[in-house]
Amino acid sequence: MKVYAWTGPDGRMVTATIPENFRVPGESATDYLRRMAARVVPVADYEILELDEANERVRAEEQAHALVQFPPLTPIDFKLGMLTLNITPDQIDDIIEKMPEPDRTIAKIYWTSARKFLRDDPLIEEIAAIMGKTSDEIDAAWRYASGT
Repeated sequence: MKVYAWTGPDGRMVTATIPENFRVPGESATDYLRRMAARVVPVADYEILELDEANERVRAEEQAHALVQFPPLTPIDFKLGMLTLNITPDQIDDIIEKMPEPDRTIAKIYWTSARKFLRDDPLIEEIAAIMGKTSDEIDAAWRYASGT
């Protein structure tokens, strides 16, 4: 699958996922998307690009989307959200204690001193994986905890 995006005059990015084997005779995926976008707004108003992690504009848009979808959580909200997955603060303490140094010390500082928790923090993904939780489960708990 390839993911393409286009932005309009309002600056919002819209994405479309196209299977690798998708073919329209005589048309590239970009041409197809341009034709589809033209049904909504004039083609001249859109720039179509293939999403690429190296593209700063794409990364900035993804980060902005993530902040709206998954706002930072206070420590209390984060811990209450994790309880919806039956993950207790003591369990997280135990996981951190089993980490090798210097990861253990860094994780302890983050866990005990953070004023906010961010959904895209690698430590959260690592702990979720150890606990056998999927990204979708963490996302749902995050939405619950943030009230979104």
